Amino acid sequence: MIRVALFLFLFAGSITAAEERDLIPRSAIFSAPMFEMRVGSQGRIAFGSSAIGLPSINKIATIPGFSGQTDLKFDERGQTLDVRSSLNPNILLVIRKMKGNQVLFGFNVTNGSSTILTPQGERYLSVARLSDRYPNEALLLSEDDKTLKYLRVNVVGGKIVDSIILPTFKSVYFDAEFKPVVATRQRADLGFDLYRFHENEWEVFRTFSADHTNIDGRRNRGVKQVLGVDDQGKTVYVIDNAKRDTSALLAIHLDTMTETVLAEDSDADILTDALLNPGTGEPLVVYTHFEELRAYGLTPAAKEVLRKSRDQFGVAVHVLDVSPDLTAWVVRPADGRPSQDYIFTPADGEFTPVPARFPKMDGYGLGTRKGHVVETRDGLRLPIHIYLPSGADSDGDGIPDNPLPTIFYVHGGPSAVTTWDHWDGRNVRCQQLFANRGYAAIRVEVRGTGGLGTATLEAGYAEWGGKSLDDLEDIALWAVEAGIAQRDRLGIWGFSYGGHAALAALTLKPDLFTCGVSWSAVASLLNKNEDFAGTVYEEIVVQEVGDPSTPEGLRKLKSQSALEHVGSLNSPVLLFHGGRDHLRPEKHSGAFAKRAQELKKAATYILYPKETHSFAQASNWISLLAITEHFFAKHLGGRAEPYKRDLKNGRAFTIKVGREHVPGLNPTLQ
Repeated sequence: MIRVALFLFLFAGSITAAEERDLIPRSAIFSAPMFEMRVGSQGRIAFGSSAIGLPSINKIATIPGFSGQTDLKFDERGQTLDVRSSLNPNILLVIRKMKGNQVLFGFNVTNGSSTILTPQGERYLSVARLSDRYPNEALLLSEDDKTLKYLRVNVVGGKIVDSIILPTFKSVYFDAEFKPVVATRQRADLGFDLYRFHENEWEVFRTFSADHTNIDGRRNRGVKQVLGVDDQGKTVYVIDNAKRDTSALLAIHLDTMTETVLAEDSDADILTDALLNPGTGEPLVVYTHFEELRAYGLTPAAKEVLRKSRDQFGVAVHVLDVSPDLTAWVVRPADGRPSQDYIFTPADGEFTPVPARFPKMDGYGLGTRKGHVVETRDGLRLPIHIYLPSGADSDGDGIPDNPLPTIFYVHGGPSAVTTWDHWDGRNVRCQQLFANRGYAAIRVEVRGTGGLGTATLEAGYAEWGGKSLDDLEDIALWAVEAGIAQRDRLGIWGFSYGGHAALAALTLKPDLFTCGVSWSAVASLLNKNEDFAGTVYEEIVVQEVGDPSTPEGLRKLKSQSALEHVGSLNSPVLLFHGGRDHLRPEKHSGAFAKRAQELKKAATYILYPKETHSFAQASNWISLLAITEHFFAKHLGGRAEPYKRDLKNGRAFTIKVGREHVPGLNPTLQ
């Protein structure tokens, strides 16, 4: 059951639209989140709300109903960056930014007092480990450019019990006694070595090859990572795909050097954004992404949470947080709608809804999302996700009652594992925007995509303008045959790698799509190799894209580069790029647009001089999507929200080429 709770801190003046209102404003779709929350022991909640977005946790309360609300106050001025529970149920750990440094406070929820736990302040601070054996202590990680410093602190009195400095490792993992057990060190080839502390010295006992899905080595990304160690320091939990097609969650037993598979999926890699037990470090839930989110519970309690959540919501859920005493779990249905979180309490089996994180979307009817699997001409199984307009799919099978104009989206990477299943990522919002405008919006995967196993990843190597385009064609024609898409109204758009895929599809398969949009694209695969020449990523780029140092490799790169085939373009194309894009320099889109203009092709190029690769400013996302939906409306026949004030910041972009091909780009705009 869902418990109805009264929240007294809902946002005054939030937008409530009538259910039948059809056209969702771009400003609502791309509005900022306005609520943030953490769960603690004994039914306590820490939360924050904001009427303008970017909420900071500033209150505490109790489940159910968020009763007994009090402020999370500090005498010292500063900005709260993060809040989490300690294993002392009365103490919250609060990281705040003060005078340029980060400081940890212990906040006593019983009397409202706070204690500075790191009086000197640190550059970057995080909680590395909690231990059931020492509920009044926490192990903190203080990072700078050269060293890892671990501070063992008493969270009640503020005393620093111990400190450990480890200058050469990337990360270190501790047991329940706060003793270092294993550590990682990155190699020059972007792989990493796993060490154990054995007989008073560090020794390598496992090596990991470079993770092409996470070449930057960021936490909670990719398909290869150490999650932690158990209380005893005898088992290390890792995610790896050595000698496997798909990554699995493994328990490596340090005393015997044997391993046990805890979770695996033959279709997709176990991902590294796992939920761990706050007190023991034991994995509770891991995930894969395929035609839907797949969540795997690793303990009886976690399995029960996932089972009851699916029964309640009809879809898989993300488990975002769990209290240290495991009495409260925060779940979020992966349904393609604005994020709505619930607090699940196993004791009574109730789901308590929390305030909407995106209240400006309240009242709007959204489209449905359904996953399908398409088999390519050479037998690869690729998942796709179809968003349909509200009311277009009466039987809920993911196929509209009548074929629709259709827009296919290709994500960046392509090897990076991308987030597609929740509203916080802008990807879902874009698909829902186009579904609201009357299209079938299809997010596709092609060979070379990360997260679908090594075979699918490597099948895309040196095929950016070859078999990967065949995958797009197979998916597009499948959508037509399945009754989803109208054959004469197919659009394509993509970001980064996906921008290249859009340009390549329009030039190398010129009769497939009616029009296309390219954003932060690679236009020349030769230039992409040059972009990374002399960097640590050069070898990986050559492997994934192609080798220009051999005659055959050079020939293949030219044959697959959209820039080499602009003369074949016979459909309208719209290009966007950021002038400060150092990952895919602006020269790519600029060169394509210049050549298209010389050949009198229907190309429009819009430059955002101050934007980076992914576009940081929400206002620029909104103007970019405003122009895009008017472009698609002209060529595919869908609807478009009037520009209104969404192009008011005209100085944010410059129309370099082809103003006449997009409705509404009048001469008063630059």
